[in-house]
Amino acid sequence: MMEGQTATIDEHLHETKITNKKKESYKTTELGFIPESWKIVKFEEVLSLFNGYAFKSTDAVESSNTQLIRMGNLYQNKLALERKPIFYPDSYAQKYSKYVLQEGDLIISLTGTSEKEDYGFTVKINKTNKNLLLNQRVARIDIISADVNRDYIFYFLLSRIFLTPLFLTAKGMKQANLSTNAIKKLNVVIPPIEEQRKIAGVLWLVQNAIAQQEQLITLTTELKKALIQKLFTEGTRNEPQKMTEIGLIPESWDVIPLGNMFQIKHGYAFDGEYFKPEGEFILMTPGHFYEDGGFRDQKDKTKYYTGKVPDGYLLNEGDLLVAMTEQKSGLLGSSAFIPESNKYLHNQRLGLIERLDESYLYKQFLFHIFNTPHIRSEISRTATGSKVKHTSPSKIRDIIFGLPDIQEQIEIAFLLDKVAAKIDALVSIKKVMSELFRTLLHQLMTAQIRVDDLNFSAFNLEPQGGDE
Repeated sequence: MMEGQTATIDEHLHETKITNKKKESYKTTELGFIPESWKIVKFEEVLSLFNGYAFKSTDAVESSNTQLIRMGNLYQNKLALERKPIFYPDSYAQKYSKYVLQEGDLIISLTGTSEKEDYGFTVKINKTNKNLLLNQRVARIDIISADVNRDYIFYFLLSRIFLTPLFLTAKGMKQANLSTNAIKKLNVVIPPIEEQRKIAGVLWLVQNAIAQQEQLITLTTELKKALIQKLFTEGTRNEPQKMTEIGLIPESWDVIPLGNMFQIKHGYAFDGEYFKPEGEFILMTPGHFYEDGGFRDQKDKTKYYTGKVPDGYLLNEGDLLVAMTEQKSGLLGSSAFIPESNKYLHNQRLGLIERLDESYLYKQFLFHIFNTPHIRSEISRTATGSKVKHTSPSKIRDIIFGLPDIQEQIEIAFLLDKVAAKIDALVSIKKVMSELFRTLLHQLMTAQIRVDDLNFSAFNLEPQGGDE
């Protein structure tokens, strides 16, 4: 799917909503208007829940081919085996065979943090060479009706029409719990089986395009890391290398402390009394930094400051800051440019680069320096703190680095900026695709649009039917 196709799809969906209701009469239900051929049934009429087992933590082993599937492994409707894995002896796959998950199984998390709504995630198990054990508070969803297509049900359980009433059944303050009895009483919308297959096929098509986009983002991000390593050890001019205290660098490069090039100014400790969800000025925090560098919009997590702003702490567009505290793993030493003047405040634990002579050190090159493995490892090595690491302006300025001439700095920055721009473009396309998926998911499940009315040939897409 190409980026330009999205508008065509959206326009076609809009036209479809106007015309599809002429082809079949609709009926009024508790969920609104749905086609006459569609049914609304209770969850327990077509699906059953099989709860996991409370495996003893004392029986866990360091590593094996048998992994416990817990709530945290159902992350954003994907099976995330790498998230705090727990293993059990391989003999458990036979001993507890009825709790071993199979390819195609649907599972749902029944417990989570109520503030984050990280419960109710449904995952479809893909082929894997691991034995996956179903833990307590994770339930397998079994199909008990021939009128239901498994892939359709998977997507239905991701839709707002199911999740909104599901969240209303959750109990608990700090930790939300879903009751299997309450889930069994929820409504499930059942179109005719052939339409279920078509709906699943369309959603799979878009979801697969998103997965391909994610793979491109991952590959391009890895390319950028490899390019950083190559450029900061070999340069751009194929000149001989020399061994230095920071490793191999081109012969013409100098090895100097960062502090020879600039100063770092500490931020201000703004009074928390004036932190508000809205306001004129945004408090810059480590959360505004991506782990691999760059400015991150905090969106609904943005903190505003409504008190009096002291002189010298209102940032300007193009100011370069470095994170001096590790609010999240990977953030320590990350750098970012301020995108807009007179809006962002220079908060404590952030260092502002000052008195930089760009005739010797190109600012965009300095931004990339902070993303090199050498600089990040040195900042981490010299940091203080056990749970949360902190660094300081003096420690950063003491770190030595390889400095090419200004023209080669510009060349290196240009190459890395091109790759970064490619990643940004891929992320933007993925965002558009993800929004399309959410729109299709809701509108197909509520019959606002019908699959047979979608003209996929108009944008060179062909849906595939879901599995039985």
